[in-house]
This record gives sequence, structure tokens and C-alpha cells, in this order.
Amino acid sequence: LKTEFDVDDIILPIEKAVPCGILINEIITIILKYVFPAPKEGFIHISLKKTESDRCLLLIEDNGDKTDLNDQHPDHLFGMQLIHILSEQLKGDLKIHSSTSGTKYSLPLDI
Repeated sequence: LKTEFDVDDIILPIEKAVPCGILINEIITIILKYVFPAPKEGFIHISLKKTESDRCLLLIEDNGDKTDLNDQHPDHLFGMQLIHILSEQLKGDLKIHSSTSGTKYSLPLDI
């Protein structure tokens, strides 16, 4: 599994940095547990890019065969609930797009 990072030099205030870090951790955990549960080839791409003077975009993508976000596994549901709670705390509009070519989590943030 290959991991790619593309991160601008952005300083987030602590009240945004902590929930953002937990959110990233939870998304990666879901990807590792449910998209790539066994060692296989694939990638996870994580980027945090400045879009405007006071805005940035967090983007996490994978190329897993399938991500069923409606999976009824209790851990998966809890993880998705936590992701949505954290994105609300960050006042971001989380978009999740899942297809047979992978899943993309996109979250615009105020800096």
C-alpha cells in the first residue's frame, strides 16, 4: 500500500488542528480496515492545500476496489459518525464520493 502526501505549509489553530488530526486518523483507519484489510496494492493520497488566503482543502483519496459506506459493521458506522461530527465541529462541508475506482473525502476548511 502506497501513501502519498501533498501538504502546503499551513498553520491551523489548535482548536482546528486537533479535530482535523483525529478526522484524518479515522478516515485512514476506515480505509485500512475496510478498503484494504489484507496487504494488497493500492494507494492513499492525502493533501492539505491552501485555496484562498483564509481557506484550505483537505482531500483524502484511495483507489480501493469498493468502499460501501452503508456497511452495517458497528465499528464502521461509529467511525463514519465520528467523521461527520468532527467535520461539523470544523464547520466544514464534508463530501464523500465513492465508486468502484475508490473513495474521495473532501473537506474545505477555514484557516
